[in-house]
Amino acid sequence: MNLHYYAIKRLTALILNPDDYNPEGGGRDLTYQGAFWNEAYPSDPELISSIFGHLLDVAYYGQYSL
Repeated sequence: MNLHYYAIKRLTALILNPDDYNPEGGGRDLTYQGAFWNEAYPSDPELISSIFGHLLDVAYYGQYSL
């Protein structure tokens, strides 16, 4: 399953409405490929910590890397 699109969709939703952040899962009303959030999708804390970790890598190594 390609979760890149889910991550982009969820992060966009969080930017537009930060109050929708769920520390124990994902969006309550957000659907992706016709399904609501479940354990197969990354949770909001996993998405945020992934971005934070990447920013720390960029700050430490001084370049953008994937």
